[in-house]
Amino acid sequence: MVRAWEGKEEGGGRKNLSLPQGMSSDVCPLKRSSKQYQCIHEFTFLFFIIPVILQLTLMMDKFRVANEHLPSRLYRIKYPGSRTAYSDNEGFAAADETKIYKTGEEDEFKQDVEKQFTWGCRDPSPFISLFSDREHAENWGQKEPWRGKLPSAGSDQWSLCIIDTKVLGDAYFFRLSEVVEGLNLEIPKKAAQHISGAYLCLHKVPAIAIIDKISSHQVKNGKQNWIGKS
Repeated sequence: MVRAWEGKEEGGGRKNLSLPQGMSSDVCPLKRSSKQYQCIHEFTFLFFIIPVILQLTLMMDKFRVANEHLPSRLYRIKYPGSRTAYSDNEGFAAADETKIYKTGEEDEFKQDVEKQFTWGCRDPSPFISLFSDREHAENWGQKEPWRGKLPSAGSDQWSLCIIDTKVLGDAYFFRLSEVVEGLNLEIPKKAAQHISGAYLCLHKVPAIAIIDKISSHQVKNGKQNWIGKS
C-alpha cells in the first residue's frame, strides 16, 4: 500500500510534504495553482450563475425603458380606493411589491398589464400607472371615474402628483405603447386613450421623487384661470 504524503525532515524541524508515489502535481489538490482555481470559479460563474441572473431579469429587461430615456416629469393622480397605496413618507407603492417576471413568463406579464387597465379588477398589481402628459392627467382626474365604484366618497378627494424621473435610480419603467405592440395586448376600449402616453412603474415611486402635489381644487382653478386668459 502506498502511503500518502510522507513528511521529510529538513533543517529547522519543519516537514516538507512529498507527493504519494505515482501522483503528479497536476492531480494533487495541494499543488494546484491559484490560476487553476480561478478558472474553476470563472467556469462556475459563466455556466451556473449567469443563467440564474438572466432567468430573473430577461423578461422585464425586454421592455424596460432606461431612466435616461424617460420624460423629465411623469404624473400620477392620487385618488381614493386605488390599489396603489400612498404615504407622504414612502410615496407610491403597488399592491404587489415583490412580483417579477422571469424568462418564459410573458403570458403572465401580458395578463397583469391588461388587468392593470381593466377598471374594476381588484387583483393585486405590481404596477403603478403614470401619465407623461400633465393635461391628460388633469383631465382624467376631473372625470373622477373611481366615484362609480365608491359612491360614498366625496368629490374632489384627489390630487395631482408630479414625479421627477431623474431621482428614480434603478426603478423599472415600461412604456405602455411598446408593451401593447410587442405583446399584442388587448387593452379595454375605455383605457385605449391612455396607451400613447402611459408608463408603468414596477413596485414603487419613492417619496423623494414626488416633487409636488396639487389638490383637485388647485387643478380646477388653474384650468379656469387659463381658460379666462385665453
